[in-house]
Amino acid sequence: MTKEEKIKDNEYRVLRLSLAFENYEDNGRDTSMPLFDEIINDVNNYRRTRAENSIDKRIELSDKILDKYNKLLDIVGRENFIIYDYGNIDYIWKDN
Repeated sequence: MTKEEKIKDNEYRVLRLSLAFENYEDNGRDTSMPLFDEIINDVNNYRRTRAENSIDKRIELSDKILDKYNKLLDIVGRENFIIYDYGNIDYIWKDN
């Protein structure tokens, strides 16, 4: 995989995970976790500095964000999400 393909894949996965956790939060699930706040800050910082960073730095930062999202998935339960082989992820809505 080229660096361009890697960053495109990473950014796609970060976007999909961000949207899935936004749905998780919108469905009234508990997001009062330091890791959740840390990821939100990391994603916002990544977006603000994206144009300034080299592709290598973007890969490094996005890999770290993806690692944190994977830890968060383990904490809240992967069973609450549909995870597709091609990188997409969806939150499974629950009745409150």
